[in-house]
Amino acid sequence: GPQSFHIYTGKDDSWIRIKEGDDKGQLNAKGDTKTVEVSLVTDNIGVFSAYIYIDNLANPFDRKYIRVTIEVVMEHVSALQAPGDKDTEWFSVLIPEWFASVDRLG
Repeated sequence: GPQSFHIYTGKDDSWIRIKEGDDKGQLNAKGDTKTVEVSLVTDNIGVFSAYIYIDNLANPFDRKYIRVTIEVVMEHVSALQAPGDKDTEWFSVLIPEWFASVDRLG
């Protein structure tokens, strides 16, 4: 039958955000997929690492872990943007399925 799930990050991982509404849902059959929008905040220079947790609400022992790491090496300044202007351009990064890895802990 249908499986409900919850997706979340650690409370101290403010640099990674899951779009509201994408953080929970239901899969109706085995093999179903769901697109989840994740935003990475690049306001600070440095290396950041966190886990995204996916809990199967029907089975508390069925938790999936996705490790996310980002290295911010410089602030983005567009050629048309005045330095210090915080209205940055938006862009998308698509990660091929074969490249993404899922860590299974425990």
